[in-house]
Amino acid sequence: MAFLSTSDFSAVRPSFLKTVFAATGRWFTAVMEANSRQDQVQRLQIMSDTQLAEFGVRREDIVRYVFRDVYHL
Repeated sequence: MAFLSTSDFSAVRPSFLKTVFAATGRWFTAVMEANSRQDQVQRLQIMSDTQLAEFGVRREDIVRYVFRDVYHL
């Protein structure tokens, strides 16, 4: 004998706590990434123009360089 189920589990919503924990995790990840990028900008700003040239970065392009994967500038 065969059994056929017509339940659609894709419509099941995650629990409230699971949603809250997922949102909190995304927030912490965003904060950590922002701090990391801020640290990278500060490290590059401390460098001399000659050191920056070794990376192929001009001083006015530091922020663009750090966020190049986000803004595609």
